[in-house]
Amino acid sequence: MWQAAKDLVFGDTAIAELFGLDPDKVLKGLPLENYMEKVHPDDRTRLARNISKAVGDGSPYNVDYRLRDDNGVVQLVTAMDKCFRSSDGKPADYAGIVYPVALL
Repeated sequence: MWQAAKDLVFGDTAIAELFGLDPDKVLKGLPLENYMEKVHPDDRTRLARNISKAVGDGSPYNVDYRLRDDNGVVQLVTAMDKCFRSSDGKPADYAGIVYPVALL
């Protein structure tokens, strides 16, 4: 879950492991940039565009992208997300799931 106004992404230990992030920090919330740094450089722009579109128009999305860990291991993941709005129509919470598809 990403709280857009605070730019904090919260996840569980499975997400921490998938993204190679500290589980305690993930549970307390990290800026989106911490996650984007783990996305394969060739996929970052496309993923950022998809997130921006979903935040802008509220449409759900399903996107595949690659994660690259600190050892250079690349993994294909799928994300299914949706941005929810507050009562005044502003982006509030961005919820979804990311799961591994294959090691590349």
